[in-house]
Amino acid sequence: MTIIAATHIPYPWHAAIMLAVSLLFVVWSYRRARTRVRQWAVDNGYELLDTKFRLLFQGPFAPRAAHYGGSVFNVRVRDREGRERAAWVYCPWLWGPVTVQWEDEVSPARRTAGRLIGILGAIALLCGICGWLALVSQRFTGEPEPHGTPADAEFRRESYAAIAYSPKTSRFGYGDNCLSREQAEDVARKHCNEADCRIVVWVRNGFCALAIGDGGADGVGVSDGDRASDADAKEKALAECKKRSGTGRLLICVCSFERRIERFD
Repeated sequence: MTIIAATHIPYPWHAAIMLAVSLLFVVWSYRRARTRVRQWAVDNGYELLDTKFRLLFQGPFAPRAAHYGGSVFNVRVRDREGRERAAWVYCPWLWGPVTVQWEDEVSPARRTAGRLIGILGAIALLCGICGWLALVSQRFTGEPEPHGTPADAEFRRESYAAIAYSPKTSRFGYGDNCLSREQAEDVARKHCNEADCRIVVWVRNGFCALAIGDGGADGVGVSDGDRASDADAKEKALAECKKRSGTGRLLICVCSFERRIERFD
């Protein structure tokens, strides 16, 4: 086993790992920013009456947070004389001083800019969530795009299939409609679920077939590219098997880009 194969992370876990790392960073930066806001209040002799974290509508600091990143809070404080004031507080994510803008000193132009940036951020976040949900739904429901369209042509260039086979038990497994060779092979091994199962064939953008003959011989066939056909893959598998044992019969033919599985009993 190569180092790459041993350290390979299955495709579905990529998004989960990235999401977990992102959430950890968000939580860390939020807690650090709140601590800095409290320290700012103590250093300036203010009593914090209210602290609200602003994710989207960040007031006068919306342009800065959008460009450089950082946490923005809307706070209300009481000074030593008992007067209450509202302010916007900006805390950079990694380094830099805390910046304060008093609410009554914010110009109308900066208020308008903050609202517009907040609205655009909300729209972008909503579109991202909807797109992610659509991808997850398609992934788990297994619904491929309609065949024969320009979008499907792009999908086919990134589709993989594989077949795993156990010589001792004659059991086989397959992975189809996958986004990488590694993913297709992982799925095929799991479906075969035998200790001696091995990947006998894989294909990108096409068909792959497996045939077996006397004496445990097997043969595989692949047909890929724009003119890929199941008939070609099956013919190659039978021909290879007959070369090895003189006989051959088909077990399975798998298509990488649509749910088309042929089993032969």
